[in-house]
Amino acid sequence: MTVNENFTKPIGGYFELELPESNGHFYSQALKFQSARAAFYALLETGKPQRVWMPKYICDSMLLPLQALKIEIVFYDLTEQFCVCDSVQLSEKDWLLYVNYFGICSLQETQLLKRFNSNQLIFDHSQAFYAPPLDGLATIYSPRKFFGVPDGGYLITQLSYQLMEVLNSRC
Repeated sequence: MTVNENFTKPIGGYFELELPESNGHFYSQALKFQSARAAFYALLETGKPQRVWMPKYICDSMLLPLQALKIEIVFYDLTEQFCVCDSVQLSEKDWLLYVNYFGICSLQETQLLKRFNSNQLIFDHSQAFYAPPLDGLATIYSPRKFFGVPDGGYLITQLSYQLMEVLNSRC
């Protein structure tokens, strides 16, 4: 009995992760930040809402920018289908942040765009990196939840020009 020499070669080292050639960032039009929280802070600082409606099911880190800027927080309930409850009524200077939980809430986001003024809606896609940005006030992404990076945040917003002026004034 002879042993096939292909089976006797040792496997050493590691198997490389073979990825296709990159064409740059996934969201090249996005403003890049240290974190999604920093992106949210910059958006709040630029837009200056009077109050922001936040889901009760939200990471505490997203509340910190609101507290630091002394912006009123109003919490809202979600239905079993992750929809914003019917009792939410936005005033003219209110914003609403909606989280695309687990990347499965695109239909709910579409319903929100029909229900509210799109200029008052912020879509948190920290759990939905591959969901496209929507025609709201802003969409926020957190790449670290999908890739091996320590942190980072992307912000796509209608306030890009005003936001860049604020950021440049700090330099």
